[in-house]
Amino acid sequence: MKKILILLLALNMCAAFALENSSSEKDSDTPEKITREVTIPQSKKPLPPDQEKAEKAALKDEGKDKKETIAYGIETEILSLIKDLISNEDPRFSEDLYDLFYTTKSVPVREKIIEYFTKLKDPCIEDYAVEILEDPYDTKDSTVEMLFRYVSEVKTKEAVPCVLNILDSENEVYFNGALTALGEIGGTDEAGFLVDYLERDDLTLAQRQNLMKVLGRLRAESTWDKLAEICQDEEENSFVRMYAAEAIGLMEKKESIAVLTDTFSATDPNLRQYVIKGLSHFPDNEDAQKTIIQGIRDEHWRVRQESIKASQQMDLKQAVPFLIYRVKNDSEKVIKDESITAVAYLNTDEGNDFLLSQLTDKKTGDATKKKIIECLLKEK
Repeated sequence: MKKILILLLALNMCAAFALENSSSEKDSDTPEKITREVTIPQSKKPLPPDQEKAEKAALKDEGKDKKETIAYGIETEILSLIKDLISNEDPRFSEDLYDLFYTTKSVPVREKIIEYFTKLKDPCIEDYAVEILEDPYDTKDSTVEMLFRYVSEVKTKEAVPCVLNILDSENEVYFNGALTALGEIGGTDEAGFLVDYLERDDLTLAQRQNLMKVLGRLRAESTWDKLAEICQDEEENSFVRMYAAEAIGLMEKKESIAVLTDTFSATDPNLRQYVIKGLSHFPDNEDAQKTIIQGIRDEHWRVRQESIKASQQMDLKQAVPFLIYRVKNDSEKVIKDESITAVAYLNTDEGNDFLLSQLTDKKTGDATKKKIIECLLKEK
């Protein structure tokens, strides 16, 4: 009996050692997640009402006592009122709504007030927003999404650690909201975090696309090498390449021009369209200009449309003959209209003479004549 007990004890010790060893090995293979320290902003009162907006909103009053509605109204009355205040950009009642925000038990009312302060870009509830985003998991999802939009509009830098912690938590419910917020309030360090995040194998295609859009908004040059590589990778998803093309253009590094002009030979028209978006940030570069003009002749109407917009944005007067041809011959009305707008904006003798000649040409339709007159008047 004694031998059996000793044998059982030995087996238990071996099992415990194996479990401990296995756990340690597992821990060593799992990347350690860093929980970033969060600083809650100081509480603050609403901003003083913008006088011009307040006076403009007052003209739309219909004798209703809005202060009484905020103080004594039921949920539906208050929601209707706040909706009108948002629509009219009425800042006169921000103090009243701020007080109501911290006393109401109605989630819809609280969310509507968040929407109100988001519209006004008033940082008065930053402390509440950061406190919730630090630990959002017991708060209604719709409220958390609204707070992502709020910190984005108000540019609440203190929310950055919260957003990074949420992304690290791998909570899919908050992924897009957190990512979009990071694109508005993040910086170079956060861009580096997102480039590393791209390497994960568990990201969905939609998440990768969203990541690329956000990296473009951050315009962090430190990420250029990785994004240029993705832009040129023919094995990569086309939509991911699209947003990479736009992103490296937004960075305005001259090295982007060669990458983008080479990528313009891609068969996917969506990718070519976004190459044009990227090249539009290089108005003084001859290679970028030539590619934009070639885009006006592209087979796909979306590429033509983007190129026409770019020629206007870049003030490419040499594009006028190509634009005139599109007005005369393009099968897509949207392209004709975009071309008329660009010709009027570029304001060359050749372009203006052509537009005026269209007004006296009996073959020109009334809708086209109306568009030409609108554009000529707009450009004076």
